[in-house]
Amino acid sequence: MKVVLTEGTSRLGVRLADALAQHHSVVVLEGAFRPHAGKWSPAAAAELGKRLHDLTVLVHIPPLLWESPATSPEEEQEQLDVGTRQLYDLLGVAVQQGVKSILYVGSLSVMDGYPKEYVVTEYWRPSPMPNSRDLGLYLGELVVREFARQHRTSALCLRVDEAVWEGDPALVDSLVLLCVQAVESKPGEGVFLVRHVGVQTLRQHGATAGQSAASDEVERR
Repeated sequence: MKVVLTEGTSRLGVRLADALAQHHSVVVLEGAFRPHAGKWSPAAAAELGKRLHDLTVLVHIPPLLWESPATSPEEEQEQLDVGTRQLYDLLGVAVQQGVKSILYVGSLSVMDGYPKEYVVTEYWRPSPMPNSRDLGLYLGELVVREFARQHRTSALCLRVDEAVWEGDPALVDSLVLLCVQAVESKPGEGVFLVRHVGVQTLRQHGATAGQSAASDEVERR
């Protein structure tokens, strides 16, 4: 199947593209996804449509993941625009091209409004901090959710702990495995799911994957 990644320069984007390319046709949109920093036009939509033609799964890695909160009104507007309007336009073209599933790699920072000692789960209402970066990531979730509902497309949001980007590279590799599994899963139409992905979850997932690989090697011998 054809999988389109909206970012392919970070460790996550590079490793995920390589992993998916082993069994699927992969298209990576160059650089961090900002399809139209200027005006959106029919020509821009047509050009993006060529890249997304006949895609099955769209994996969106928001550029806001790698950014700090804005420090000026202009930067605030840009970050909110990336999280909402530009993502909306991307999903609109993806739906036209027949996308069946969307994977949104978000951030657990959308829960930072709660006290640190609280143990929050996917069932808690998001409480992002009042800055354009975190609000943009949360609003992106809402855009994906509404597209899933309206167009009967399955969607999964992975809210990843910010510590994953700053710590052991092996955590990102475990996240890659998790993303591959999500891409290859077959959730129901119109379903929007959220999963929290913390450091401990990824360590356990990586250990399980390693054990499975070792078992496969023993069986092959």
